[in-house]
Amino acid sequence: MATMAYVFCALIMYVFWWHKPFGVEHVTIISEATCENLHFGSKWRRTPDIDPDGVDELLFNVGKSVEIPAVIFYGVATAFSAIHLAAWNWEFSSPDVRVLWRSFGLAAAAVGPSMILLLFLLLAIAKCGARRWIFKAAGVPVINFGVVYGISRLGLIVLIIYSFKSMPAGVYETVDWTNYFPFFS
Repeated sequence: MATMAYVFCALIMYVFWWHKPFGVEHVTIISEATCENLHFGSKWRRTPDIDPDGVDELLFNVGKSVEIPAVIFYGVATAFSAIHLAAWNWEFSSPDVRVLWRSFGLAAAAVGPSMILLLFLLLAIAKCGARRWIFKAAGVPVINFGVVYGISRLGLIVLIIYSFKSMPAGVYETVDWTNYFPFFS
């Protein structure tokens, strides 16, 4: 199942990279005037003349432009985790491993939809005029969801490695693939 999940992610990655430019035909030149407009000092420190409302507006505009990529990202993460749930009724080495597999799989699969709902909730609240505090308040659930997802994914990886010890002996036999291909002389 884990291999199928990684193959799924690789296919999604290839779909999104299909039209990726491979050459360096486009050059972006950053002039000195642009660097001065960024208000960076000699040690790359921000100067205190940055307008907090401008930063808030920048964050809100960035938030509006990430809706579709965020939905795609969390949708793929959910599908990746849901593939592991296809092993729900498989035979595991112990009931404890089965419960852990199901728990980690459900937790990892639930983070994606939860993040999508949180994103749309935050954007809806921000459109009502509460933009100033919304990005600060979003940090706590985002960090919590990230921790849950990280622990769940790590738990599934550990269980995958742990399950190698209880595999049937036939899994480790070398397959003579030439027996399956026709031979022409």
